[in-house]
Amino acid sequence: MPHQQDKPNRMVWIDTAKGIGILLVVFNHLSLYLHLSETYSTIALLDEIMGSIDMPIFFVISGILSKPQGISFAFINKKIKRLIIPFVLIYSIFSVIIPSLYIISDTPCPLIINNGITIRRLLGDFIFNDCQIINGPLWFLLSLFEIQILFALFSMSANKSYMYLFSFLCGVIGLSLSYYSINLYASIDNALTCLPYYALGYYIIGT
Repeated sequence: MPHQQDKPNRMVWIDTAKGIGILLVVFNHLSLYLHLSETYSTIALLDEIMGSIDMPIFFVISGILSKPQGISFAFINKKIKRLIIPFVLIYSIFSVIIPSLYIISDTPCPLIINNGITIRRLLGDFIFNDCQIINGPLWFLLSLFEIQILFALFSMSANKSYMYLFSFLCGVIGLSLSYYSINLYASIDNALTCLPYYALGYYIIGT
């Protein structure tokens, strides 16, 4: 009975954290769109702070909700259905098909900010440019998939301390790549950077 009573409180806490994260992301993107940070120094400072904590919140929550049990076909298949298939569908429709129709008809596409974008660049945007031409937020799905695969591999270690150590080392590698402006294919560098947040979420629920 106590366990059943505690569960709703936990879900409310998770939903509240998600709501805060969504509000931070909306504020950050709205500020960028309206160029508020370029006009007001206070908002620029808030942008800097919120931009550094909004996405980590979602990765921590994902770690809290995770149950890594090692790598298996069933595990990978489940993650492909939940993350990769939605990614492919959304990316294909909104980042390739619709913009391509505009390009073919030689009509300005409201989704594309920069001119001179080719269909070939749209096709490879998620590989080479972290979906930044049109659907920037889609990088989250790719990185989350990569993080869950990596963390599931690490969780197979007999010593669970190694799981957290490997996650931390991945974060160091990711930050180093960012520092030297080195981008890996398909948001892998972002996945490495954010993996420690996912591990933190798993640690919170596991203790």
